[in-house]
Amino acid sequence: MIKLALFVFVLLVRGVAFATSQDICEVEATSPTLAHRQRVVQTIRIFVDENIKQRSNRFRRHVLADRAGVSLRDLNRCFISVVGLAPAQFVLSRKLEAVHEGLLHPRNGETVAQVALEYGFTELGRFSGYYKKKFGELPSATLQRGLKSNAEESQ
Repeated sequence: MIKLALFVFVLLVRGVAFATSQDICEVEATSPTLAHRQRVVQTIRIFVDENIKQRSNRFRRHVLADRAGVSLRDLNRCFISVVGLAPAQFVLSRKLEAVHEGLLHPRNGETVAQVALEYGFTELGRFSGYYKKKFGELPSATLQRGLKSNAEESQ
């Protein structure tokens, strides 16, 4: 699909009514392979996981693209084709999963706000909405389950 779109783009840019074999080869050469797209996503996944507790500005698209050595457009294409999410959605999802784990295994006396802030969420109302949409429950319910589980394990 991407190759076809690039092919049509080449036709439009060159203003020709038909494509040559050279045009087709150029399009194939600029089309990233699946392995390349997976490497880009893996590079960013590692970067995000290593810096998961940082504020969101660390994960701006241009920073991620620079980190992976690709353009913004290629970064987006790689994530959409490999993960099915845009880079920002991917980062949000990873952060929410980390908070979820933190709430399931809370440290002594830890609150939802403390865990959320620890992972860079500063707008707690918005965080709660994202969390509920992803996990189907409020973060406070997850924390209660985590506290209950910890109490049962300590007995």
